[in-house]
Amino acid sequence: MADVAHAPLTVHGLVLAMLGCFLAYDGWQYIAFVAGEVREPKRYIPLALAIGTGAVILLYLLANVAYMRVLPLSRIAVTFGGIDGRVAEGMRAHPELIRGPRAADTNLMQAFPGWVSKGGAEALLCAASPDGLSLALKVEDGTQRALRPALGAFLGRLGLDGSIFGPTPVRNSRDEVVGEVRTS
Repeated sequence: MADVAHAPLTVHGLVLAMLGCFLAYDGWQYIAFVAGEVREPKRYIPLALAIGTGAVILLYLLANVAYMRVLPLSRIAVTFGGIDGRVAEGMRAHPELIRGPRAADTNLMQAFPGWVSKGGAEALLCAASPDGLSLALKVEDGTQRALRPALGAFLGRLGLDGSIFGPTPVRNSRDEVVGEVRTS
């Protein structure tokens, strides 16, 4: 793999990188101008914010339901199983570059030589074994913390030692362990 030269981090570079984010969320600052035109701003501004946020959440949930209807997990698994050989070789050679050293997909490739794996948004993990088995694992509520124990349990059903993947500790805001997520 070729060495990559990284540009130095500058304020100018950071602002340029964030420009797209600023433009994507443009409009939030106009609430101050609108508040002066609303009759009961203490009542209607929070109500409008709640309804607007709720509508966006509902749209995202409905979009995810539509995606899963159009492309079910079984089809995602089959598609991932057909990953290009060069890409799979690169993933196997450098699993830590996939999502970092503690990510489930990285740990899966490190623990089981020959496997390729990639996690994604909404707690989706796809993997393929060297003998042709492919899988897609999705946590229904979209949170990542249940993904590792679920993966460990699934690997156990395949006869593999998935104990490194679960249970996952649950921490509070002070980083104290207050529970764990495990399969039953």
